[in-house]
Amino acid sequence: MKKTSILFISFIISIIFIGCTKTPYKAEEPLKGASLVYVYVVTGNNINDTDRIPYYEVEIDGHLMEDKVYPQEFLKYNLKTNKVEISAIRSQLEKQTLNLNLIQGKTYYLRVTSYDEGFGKFDFELVPDIQALKEIKNTRYAIPEEGKPLDILITKEKLEKEEEKKQPVVSKSKTEKIRDAHKLKEDGIITQQEFEKLKAEIINAD
Repeated sequence: MKKTSILFISFIISIIFIGCTKTPYKAEEPLKGASLVYVYVVTGNNINDTDRIPYYEVEIDGHLMEDKVYPQEFLKYNLKTNKVEISAIRSQLEKQTLNLNLIQGKTYYLRVTSYDEGFGKFDFELVPDIQALKEIKNTRYAIPEEGKPLDILITKEKLEKEEEKKQPVVSKSKTEKIRDAHKLKEDGIITQQEFEKLKAEIINAD
């Protein structure tokens, strides 16, 4: 029993130290074209001095996200608006699943309530915003590990790439094209005759 208590105290100290380096919850808006889903963990009653501190993993539409979240931490996912199946898995043992119909621009809070009694016991539920905001403000962001890319996820990087694709391609003017051709001639890449021919093609082009 003494050894177990020491292990528990050591774990709590390490959690406090690591927790201080993690980002506290801060309200965010969903990314463009996405729904923002938070998964956060709180502790229920009957928590005692045990070294069995649980962690939870998140699964989205059958894809394990490889993100571990402990009590008083949260994870966040920007997801495409669609029907989605989200699961919480406790210590790779027990799994609970929620089916959601996501609406674009809306934020969802999924709460895991972790219990110590009956190892493996927990609740996983969608919580009203008002209640969730009171609870999640005391949690910190569980820095995720790099997981497998998932099409349903929307990231800032994906949005930036999409915006780049939308940028119009500005064609060079005839003057700029002739200047480029002239530089090729000056660099000895093409002959004077080739330059004159290329210049004529540029001038006569529509």
